Amino acid sequence: MPQPHGGSIGQEAYVPTERDRAYVREHIFYMGKERVARRLGISARTLYNHFKAEMDEANDEALLELAQTAMQRAKAGDGPMLRFMLATRFKETWSPRLIHQHQGAVDVDVNVDLSAFIATASKEEIQIALRVVRQFISQAGTNVAAGDDGSGTPAIGSAAAA
Repeated sequence: MPQPHGGSIGQEAYVPTERDRAYVREHIFYMGKERVARRLGISARTLYNHFKAEMDEANDEALLELAQTAMQRAKAGDGPMLRFMLATRFKETWSPRLIHQHQGAVDVDVNVDLSAFIATASKEEIQIALRVVRQFISQAGTNVAAGDDGSGTPAIGSAAAA
Protein backbone atom coordinates (compact mmCIF):
# COMPACT_ATOMS: atom_id res chain seq x y z
CA MET A 1 0.00 0.00 0.00
CA PRO A 2 1.51 3.36 -1.07
CA GLN A 3 2.33 5.89 1.59
CA PRO A 4 0.85 9.42 1.47
CA HIS A 5 4.28 10.88 0.75
CA GLY A 6 4.78 8.59 -2.27
CA GLY A 7 7.75 6.70 -0.82
CA SER A 8 8.12 3.00 -0.20
CA ILE A 9 6.73 1.32 2.90
CA GLY A 10 9.08 1.90 5.79
CA GLN A 11 10.82 4.83 4.09
CA GLU A 12 10.57 8.26 5.66
CA ALA A 13 9.34 11.18 3.59
CA TYR A 14 12.12 13.25 2.07
CA VAL A 15 12.51 16.69 3.62
CA PRO A 16 14.80 19.04 1.66
CA THR A 17 17.36 21.11 3.54
CA GLU A 18 18.75 24.53 2.62
CA ARG A 19 22.02 22.78 1.81
CA ASP A 20 20.15 20.51 -0.66
CA ARG A 21 18.47 23.54 -2.24
CA ALA A 22 21.81 25.30 -2.66
CA TYR A 23 23.33 22.15 -4.19
CA VAL A 24 20.47 21.87 -6.70
CA ARG A 25 20.74 25.56 -7.67
CA GLU A 26 24.48 25.26 -8.17
CA HIS A 27 24.65 21.97 -10.10
CA ILE A 28 21.36 21.32 -11.95
CA PHE A 29 22.27 23.11 -15.18
CA TYR A 30 25.62 21.36 -15.55
CA MET A 31 24.86 17.91 -14.15
CA GLY A 32 21.23 17.30 -15.07
CA LYS A 33 18.32 15.99 -13.00
CA GLU A 34 19.32 12.32 -12.81
CA ARG A 35 22.83 12.97 -11.50
CA VAL A 36 21.77 15.63 -9.01
CA ALA A 37 19.00 13.35 -7.70
CA ARG A 38 21.45 10.47 -7.36
CA ARG A 39 23.90 12.68 -5.43
CA LEU A 40 21.10 13.67 -3.05
CA GLY A 41 19.96 10.04 -2.69
CA ILE A 42 16.48 10.68 -4.10
CA SER A 43 14.60 9.87 -7.29
CA ALA A 44 14.34 12.30 -10.20
CA ARG A 45 10.60 12.56 -9.48
CA THR A 46 11.28 13.56 -5.86
CA LEU A 47 13.82 16.09 -7.08
CA TYR A 48 11.21 17.57 -9.40
CA ASN A 49 8.54 17.60 -6.68
CA HIS A 50 10.71 19.40 -4.12
CA PHE A 51 13.06 21.54 -6.24
CA LYS A 52 11.12 22.68 -9.32
CA ALA A 53 11.48 26.37 -8.44
CA GLU A 54 15.23 26.02 -7.82
CA MET A 55 15.74 24.09 -11.07
CA ASP A 56 13.79 26.64 -13.13
CA GLU A 57 15.61 29.57 -11.54
CA ALA A 58 19.06 27.98 -11.99
CA ASN A 59 18.37 27.13 -15.64
CA ASP A 60 17.10 30.65 -16.35
CA GLU A 61 20.18 32.22 -14.72
CA ALA A 62 22.59 29.93 -16.60
CA LEU A 63 20.88 30.60 -19.93
CA LEU A 64 20.99 34.34 -19.24
CA GLU A 65 24.73 34.16 -18.55
CA LEU A 66 25.33 32.16 -21.72
CA ALA A 67 23.24 34.55 -23.81
CA GLN A 68 25.09 37.57 -22.39
CA THR A 69 28.47 35.98 -23.12
CA ALA A 70 27.38 35.06 -26.65
CA MET A 71 26.13 38.59 -27.28
CA GLN A 72 29.37 40.12 -25.97
CA ARG A 73 31.40 37.86 -28.25
CA ALA A 74 29.18 38.68 -31.25
CA LYS A 75 29.48 42.43 -30.57
CA ALA A 76 33.27 42.06 -30.26
CA GLY A 77 33.41 40.74 -33.83
CA ASP A 78 33.43 36.96 -33.32
CA GLY A 79 32.10 36.00 -36.79
CA PRO A 80 30.81 32.50 -36.00
CA MET A 81 29.13 33.73 -32.81
CA LEU A 82 27.57 36.65 -34.69
CA ARG A 83 26.14 34.28 -37.32
CA PHE A 84 24.89 31.95 -34.58
CA MET A 85 23.15 34.79 -32.73
CA LEU A 86 21.58 36.11 -35.92
CA ALA A 87 20.44 32.66 -37.01
CA THR A 88 18.94 31.72 -33.63
CA ARG A 89 17.63 35.01 -32.26
CA PHE A 90 16.70 36.88 -35.47
CA LYS A 91 15.70 34.01 -37.75
CA GLU A 92 12.63 35.84 -39.08
CA THR A 93 14.71 38.69 -40.49
CA TRP A 94 18.12 37.15 -41.18
CA SER A 95 19.26 34.21 -43.27
CA PRO A 96 22.77 32.76 -43.59
CA ARG A 97 22.09 32.12 -47.28
CA LEU A 98 23.17 34.60 -49.90
CA ILE A 99 20.17 35.68 -51.92
CA HIS A 100 21.03 36.88 -55.40
CA GLN A 101 18.40 39.19 -56.83
CA HIS A 102 18.15 41.13 -60.08
CA GLN A 103 16.21 44.23 -60.88
CA GLY A 104 14.89 45.07 -64.29
CA ALA A 105 14.15 42.83 -67.23
CA VAL A 106 15.75 39.41 -67.43
CA ASP A 107 16.62 38.32 -70.96
CA VAL A 108 17.84 34.76 -70.56
CA ASP A 109 16.86 31.51 -72.22
CA VAL A 110 16.52 28.74 -69.68
CA ASN A 111 16.39 25.13 -70.78
CA VAL A 112 16.05 22.54 -68.06
CA ASP A 113 15.73 18.81 -68.63
CA LEU A 114 13.08 17.66 -66.18
CA SER A 115 12.70 14.14 -67.54
CA ALA A 116 14.37 12.48 -64.51
CA PHE A 117 12.23 14.52 -62.12
CA ILE A 118 9.03 13.82 -64.06
CA ALA A 119 9.82 10.10 -64.25
CA THR A 120 10.06 9.77 -60.45
CA ALA A 121 7.79 12.54 -59.13
CA SER A 122 4.15 12.16 -58.22
CA LYS A 123 1.49 14.12 -60.07
CA GLU A 124 1.14 16.42 -57.04
CA GLU A 125 4.91 17.09 -56.94
CA ILE A 126 4.91 17.93 -60.66
CA GLN A 127 1.96 20.30 -60.20
CA ILE A 128 3.76 22.03 -57.32
CA ALA A 129 6.94 22.34 -59.37
CA LEU A 130 4.99 23.83 -62.28
CA ARG A 131 3.32 26.37 -59.98
CA VAL A 132 6.71 27.39 -58.59
CA VAL A 133 8.24 27.72 -62.07
CA ARG A 134 5.25 29.71 -63.35
CA GLN A 135 5.44 31.99 -60.31
CA PHE A 136 9.17 32.49 -60.88
CA ILE A 137 8.61 33.32 -64.53
CA SER A 138 5.81 35.77 -63.77
CA GLN A 139 7.92 37.49 -61.09
CA ALA A 140 10.89 37.68 -63.44
CA GLY A 141 8.74 39.48 -65.97
CA THR A 142 9.59 37.12 -68.82
CA ASN A 143 7.28 35.89 -71.49
CA VAL A 144 7.32 32.18 -72.17
CA ALA A 145 5.76 31.31 -75.45
CA ALA A 146 3.70 28.18 -75.70
CA GLY A 147 4.90 25.57 -78.12
CA ASP A 148 8.02 23.69 -79.10
CA ASP A 149 11.39 25.46 -79.18
CA GLY A 150 13.04 22.69 -81.17
CA SER A 151 14.81 21.11 -78.20
CA GLY A 152 12.34 18.26 -77.87
CA THR A 153 11.33 19.55 -74.43
CA PRO A 154 7.86 21.11 -74.27
CA ALA A 155 7.84 24.76 -73.26
CA ILE A 156 6.23 25.70 -69.97
CA GLY A 157 2.68 26.70 -70.57
CA SER A 158 2.24 24.45 -73.61
CA ALA A 159 -0.38 21.73 -73.64
CA ALA A 160 2.35 19.04 -73.64
CA ALA A 161 3.93 20.46 -70.46
CA ALA A 162 0.66 20.69 -68.54
